[in-house]
Amino acid sequence: MSGQYASVKEALEAKKELKLSDAIVKRTRFANLIHEYETQELTIEMKNRLETLGFSAYTVEYANHGYRVFVGAFTRKSQAEKQALELQTKGIMCRVVDR
Repeated sequence: MSGQYASVKEALEAKKELKLSDAIVKRTRFANLIHEYETQELTIEMKNRLETLGFSAYTVEYANHGYRVFVGAFTRKSQAEKQALELQTKGIMCRVVDR
């Protein structure tokens, strides 16, 4: 994955600029929302915990609303639900969201 883009057009432009001719642009609309935090420090702490457990976590900052920690990017809800169960077995509560 090369990143998250606001639109398919933006993703196709990035594909061209990054010279990723074999790349496939897909909308991965489902992810697992771990938690929303007010401070960046708490966000980083959870992100590090998730990465220690083997998950690739990422954060999104929302203006005036703090930070959200996510894991996964899936094309199908069932894929995200499968990962949510795995997270829960490791003591991480989450919910599947439409990004």
